Amino acid sequence: MFDLCLGLLDMKMLRIKIEWSFFGALLFCLLPDCSLAGIHLSHSKATIELGHNFMVTCRDEAGRPVSWSGPKGTLGTKSHPGVEVSSYGTSLAFVPVTKEDSGTYSCRVGHDVSQFHLTVEVPITFMDTPPEQIGEENLDVTLRCEVKGGDKTVLIWTSEGKELQPPKYQQMGDGLLIRNVTRADSKTYTCRAMQRTTGNIRDQNIILKVEHKPVPRFPHLWKQIEQAWAFIGGDVNLTCEVDANPPAKFEWFRKNRLVTVRDKAAIHEPHRSILQLHANNSIVFGDYKCRATNRLGKLEKFITLQQGVQPDPPDIVRLHEARRHTISLTVEGPDMTNRTIAASMLPSGYRIQYKATEENLDWDHAMTTVTFYDEWHFVMHEQGL
Repeated sequence: MFDLCLGLLDMKMLRIKIEWSFFGALLFCLLPDCSLAGIHLSHSKATIELGHNFMVTCRDEAGRPVSWSGPKGTLGTKSHPGVEVSSYGTSLAFVPVTKEDSGTYSCRVGHDVSQFHLTVEVPITFMDTPPEQIGEENLDVTLRCEVKGGDKTVLIWTSEGKELQPPKYQQMGDGLLIRNVTRADSKTYTCRAMQRTTGNIRDQNIILKVEHKPVPRFPHLWKQIEQAWAFIGGDVNLTCEVDANPPAKFEWFRKNRLVTVRDKAAIHEPHRSILQLHANNSIVFGDYKCRATNRLGKLEKFITLQQGVQPDPPDIVRLHEARRHTISLTVEGPDMTNRTIAASMLPSGYRIQYKATEENLDWDHAMTTVTFYDEWHFVMHEQGL
């Protein structure tokens, strides 16, 4: 290039040689780039996700032959990546991109070289990240979220749309530390992985289940000692409701003796146990204890079942109107002012059964509804009446 430029200047050759140290850099910049100006790369660098297909093209304006080389040497039509020649240039085809393809590739035209740098990103995947994880009340717990997706992948933890901040929460490597876990921490957490190079993001939801000893399910209604009433010939349900994780095991005791299913009927549900008693004699009355237990603790409730009086039926049931879809009734309860009866044994409502006269149904299969004692007028709406 230096000789060519001197030829163009012709008679001023001597002057240029003398003044080269002062003006050579300036003259070099003003004169056309006779070599590199002809090479064009479609990309100088790219970040591609593992497994995708990608192509980079090198073209020379003067139509000179183009060759490619990579980290492992010269590349051709049968190499990986492979060289493809077309009317728009000579390309490197990564079909598909592999993890080993990361590196610098050189396009050569004669003595001139232009380089392309490829970064291969691993797709975001979650490993050893169970969707449900367990912590214990009053202890610290670390939620696991192990991400595979390149060195420049960052994690962001959120819950209910809010980013989690110290000191309650602290990100530790591939996990989230939650300090002094309470039952209120039983909720869904989101572990978001983001690749800085590609901008790809992926979320993993994690449900934290906090294990705790049995506690009252409805604290504002909970009484450790309760009174219950029944009358001879009637049925009564003794109920015990708790929250526990793991679920509680329920046991009922009568006079310090375990009540077995053979003795009485008991309904056990995840959060509730109901002891069903039939008061066929006075033996059933007395003290009962419900015990709810899991490996973290226990909760006990005491119920005293006392003998009461069977409520009287209503004094008046008056039919006002019967239409196709409605029945209008007045129900008046008995006067209890002169009766010695526990307040809890007063009627609180009446069960009313009804059926169409043209239907051959027994009363066991009749429609049933309930009206409350302090509502004198009651209208039943039922499709098909």
